[in-house]
Amino acid sequence: MLVMMMMLAMTMLMAMMMMLVMMVMMMLVAMMMMMLAMMMMMMMLAMLMLMAMMMMLVMMMMMMLVLLLLLAMLLLLPLAVLVVTAPPPQAAPRPGLPECPGAPPKCVEAAPGEEPSDLEELEQFARTFKQRRIKLGFTQGDVGLAMGKLYGNDFSQTTISRFEALNLSFKNMCKLKPLLEKWLNDAGEPRVTGPAVPNVPGLPGRRRKKRTSIETNVRFALEKSFLANQKPTSEEILLIAEQLNMEKEVIRVWFCNRRQKEKRTVKILWGPQGLLSLSPHGLWCPLSPYGS
Repeated sequence: MLVMMMMLAMTMLMAMMMMLVMMVMMMLVAMMMMMLAMMMMMMMLAMLMLMAMMMMLVMMMMMMLVLLLLLAMLLLLPLAVLVVTAPPPQAAPRPGLPECPGAPPKCVEAAPGEEPSDLEELEQFARTFKQRRIKLGFTQGDVGLAMGKLYGNDFSQTTISRFEALNLSFKNMCKLKPLLEKWLNDAGEPRVTGPAVPNVPGLPGRRRKKRTSIETNVRFALEKSFLANQKPTSEEILLIAEQLNMEKEVIRVWFCNRRQKEKRTVKILWGPQGLLSLSPHGLWCPLSPYGS
């Protein structure tokens, strides 16, 4: 009987010990699961913080990009205001042309074999020729027609205009200079280096034609046609004249004058040497800070 009671007590004790061990193991498992859950939560929190930091970095980069764009617009806005309507493409500057007026540094240097004195002489003659022509009352077209009648060399109004603007090659300028000197001599005005000679018959009259007055609506229509085509053909000029009820010669002269005005338009841009201006000779020259 005593032995049975002792065995029963030992069995109960072993059962209690097993229950205690199981409880301890369950507690350990629960603690491990809790620690694992906490680690996962911490990893998720770290990932969320990393994503938030990346989003903040992206937003900061976008804000910096917007600020840079605004700054660039503010810097370019004054230059954009200075830029006038771009003139039609002009011929590339030819070697041998003189300096651009009003700019301290030279725009182009003399080509090899050309003396600076020759360039200065051409520039002086072109300036003197224009002054004498205006004083005599001749247009550039009159000069071209008169030279064709007298010397057999027909020159267009554009050629005379480009000579006065020094916008021809050095070789062509040298070819034209003696002919224009002879024309000045024959026209009754003294040459640059010679005495005066009486007028010769066959030259156009000295007085210009009466200036034609163009109404505002007609001028607007002409400007619209000029924007569409700056160099219309003779047939197109005739069609425009019929549409506007004007003389063909008036329309032709208006287009010539408008093209000359477009060439004289000053264009300003920003270059490596600072502000550059497009001179009437078609050359880019540094813009003086004093407005010269």
